Amino acid sequence: MESGDKNNIGGDKGHVNDAEGDNTEAQNGNLSRRERRLLQLRDEILSAATTMFARHGYEGTSMQQIADQAEISVGSLYMHFEGKEAIYKKIVEFHMTRFHELGDKACLPGMTHLEKIRARIRATVEYFIDQEEFLRFYWDRDPGCRDEMCKKADDNHIDMIRVHIAGAVSDGELDIGIDTFHFATMMEGAANHLVETLVARGESFEVLPELLDRIFLRPFETKKTDNNTSDEESR
Repeated sequence: MESGDKNNIGGDKGHVNDAEGDNTEAQNGNLSRRERRLLQLRDEILSAATTMFARHGYEGTSMQQIADQAEISVGSLYMHFEGKEAIYKKIVEFHMTRFHELGDKACLPGMTHLEKIRARIRATVEYFIDQEEFLRFYWDRDPGCRDEMCKKADDNHIDMIRVHIAGAVSDGELDIGIDTFHFATMMEGAANHLVETLVARGESFEVLPELLDRIFLRPFETKKTDNNTSDEESR
């Protein structure tokens, strides 16, 4: 199978089956060898589908191509997934769940709310830098399909960012002058559009944390921070 580790959704960043808790028993070592093999095969199928979707686009990929890439028969493929849409949804669900988990882990005890916002953004960007294949076909898909599938994930992310923004306002770190939900929604929308644009242009979005910081955080900071200090020293 032509699938590099960095784009393998069953690699060291977690198993795709974890997205719905399918792999809980496996993590506890309670599954049989056959059951573990079935979970591994599902990961391999989804990794193969990611490669094919990135190479040919969602519409240009067939179940036969996915089966060939995964080195299984089409019949075996249909035993695991009822169709291409089910495969696509599982892949997107995995990545949406995973980046939320990594964002949560990046928010360490003792951090201020402003530091947590920055940490969550950095963790998200660092994760998706290693998911080039996924992003390529994700943004290539019809926007209506993306919006329908990811609205809940986006809403959850907005809620998490809003909590940190509200905390930063309450603690005197930020003075935004508008409703925290509106602020978080604009920040999320800008981030999504920037990622889509950078991916379409073939540019790295490693600059995203700095761009969001300069647009949405630094102009509204009320306290002197290491970020601002180092920024001024570099001028």
